[in-house]
Amino acid sequence: MMKHKILIIDDEKEFTVLIKEVLENTGKYEVETVNKARMGFSSVTSFNPDMILLDLVMPEEDGISIALKIRDDEKTKDVPIIFLTGIIKKEEILRQPATLKGIHFLAKPVSLKELISTIEMWLPKK
Repeated sequence: MMKHKILIIDDEKEFTVLIKEVLENTGKYEVETVNKARMGFSSVTSFNPDMILLDLVMPEEDGISIALKIRDDEKTKDVPIIFLTGIIKKEEILRQPATLKGIHFLAKPVSLKELISTIEMWLPKK
């Protein structure tokens, strides 16, 4: 079975380790993590993910600037991005459209069930 490749870009190392372990334990995903925002875009081009989980607020560079680089690059422009953010509450997300220019939002803390169902909903079929 071909595994989907997911890249997690988030400065919270403990969070990325947990999410990587949970996703890989499903047997459906190959996961790479990046904890330094400045390494985010280069990791996208080298790992070639099927989906990106991207923290919105990080030191060095914010998730929006990384997402803009991803969208501006011909090779990566169509990769689905899910922003994981603690600055938007779940109630605020529920009042917004499901997507904002093809980028999806999940509020931290996110349940593992909600994360996996969102990934499965927006992941391109292989």
